[in-house]
Amino acid sequence: MVFMSLISTAIIVKSYEQYKISTHLSEDVEITRVVQYRLAVQAYMRMHPDIGDTMIADDQLSDYWTPGYHHKEGQWSNYIHGTGPTRTVYIFSMNDDLKSIGNALFTRASSSKLVGFKDPETGKMISLDHIPLPLDLNFVDASGQPVIPAGALVISGG
Repeated sequence: MVFMSLISTAIIVKSYEQYKISTHLSEDVEITRVVQYRLAVQAYMRMHPDIGDTMIADDQLSDYWTPGYHHKEGQWSNYIHGTGPTRTVYIFSMNDDLKSIGNALFTRASSSKLVGFKDPETGKMISLDHIPLPLDLNFVDASGQPVIPAGALVISGG
């Protein structure tokens, strides 16, 4: 009986360790995807320095994907606010697993305040360590619809 308890415990511990490794690797893949997506947006911006206050469609980014990058349609979106050297890039998602990806990004980005969520009430960014930021995300498109949905995971930067 004691032997069976020890074996059961060992199996549970080993299964949990494998689960954690698998989860960590899965998060790494998703983080790599968002970083590659952001790099493609930045490369597009360098080639089109006059664009601003717009979203870049995925088909426009296809020439800027890093070799080996596998793009998942609709997983990430972008918005470029402003023009010239003062413009800001917002990468955002309403993906199913936002909390996990957000926490992994936050951890790997040394707790950066530039990773957070759009507050549904104020429309401003809240960092993943729950600090409200004065970063207004209430951009609207030509039809008056919000560009960045409430509750979206948002990465802000140049």
